[in-house]
Amino acid sequence: MNQSQVIQLIRDTVLHYMNIGNSMFENKVRSIDIKFDLKGSNAGLALTNLHSNNHVIRLNAELMEKNLTQYINEVIPHEVAHIFAESNNPLKFKKAAGHGNFWKLIMKAFGIANPTRCHDMIVEQPMRKVVTKYSASCECKIHTITSHRRTKMINGTNYCCTLCNTRLKLV
Repeated sequence: MNQSQVIQLIRDTVLHYMNIGNSMFENKVRSIDIKFDLKGSNAGLALTNLHSNNHVIRLNAELMEKNLTQYINEVIPHEVAHIFAESNNPLKFKKAAGHGNFWKLIMKAFGIANPTRCHDMIVEQPMRKVVTKYSASCECKIHTITSHRRTKMINGTNYCCTLCNTRLKLV
C-alpha cells in the first residue's frame, strides 16, 4: 500500500467513526483534521477546540507505518472517541475525563469491546544522550556535577556544599 492509499484509508476510517459518533449525539463533529506529526512513543493525540469546533488528530507516522492494522482498529477510534467525549461532555463546563466512563461508552458504541488507555505497540527507543559528569570538591568531599553546572562555575557562578557550607572548586 503506498502512502496516498494509507492516508486515504486513515481518512476513511476517521469518517466512519465520525458517522457513528454523529448518529449518537446532538453536537455534531463536522470535520477532523489529521496530522502525521506526532513523535515519540505516543500513537495518537486528539485536540479539540469547542469554541471554534476545530478538531485535530495527530498521529505518529513512524509507528503507524509499522502497525497500520492496530491504528485502523484501535488508535483511530480511540482518538475520535476523545473528540466526541469532549464535544458532548455531559458535565458541561468541566473537562471530560480522558479515559473515563463516557469515553468508554463511546468506544463500546464504536465496537471496541475492551477499550484501553495505552497501546501495546513496540516502540524503538531513541538513542539516549550520554551525560558527562564532572567533579568539584569542597572541604568535606568530592561532588559529582553536570556539564551545565561546570560551565556555570567556569563562567563565575559559585556553588556551596550543603554539608560543610564551603565553596565548591572544580577538580
